Amino acid sequence: MARETTRAGILLAAVFAVGLAAGWLGNGAYAQRHHHHTAHADERLLERMSKELRLTPVQQDSVRAIFDRHRKEIHALWQETHPRYDAIRAAARSEIRAQLTPEQCVREEELAKEWDRERESHERN
Repeated sequence: MARETTRAGILLAAVFAVGLAAGWLGNGAYAQRHHHHTAHADERLLERMSKELRLTPVQQDSVRAIFDRHRKEIHALWQETHPRYDAIRAAARSEIRAQLTPEQCVREEELAKEWDRERESHERN
């Protein structure tokens, strides 16, 4: 019974990790990342998972291996979908800007740059 519980826990952690990584795809966290940046992000995620889920060293190694196995697939998927994501984002932003006054457009541009810098900073750390 304990062995099954351990396996279930590892499986749950793996599914959780893959889900988090897939969620990051949706908000652009993998945009323009190089392999070493992605590996660094995976380590940060693993640290958080280890803390929040109290992963054992064996579980940490298993989750790290899962990240390593799927990193290329996730990166390839993002490379494939990133242009479409950018196009949709640009279209939505254009529609929003059409609703704004010229003064609001200036401020919106400033905010967009600020948010992009914050996102990029978060991705690097």
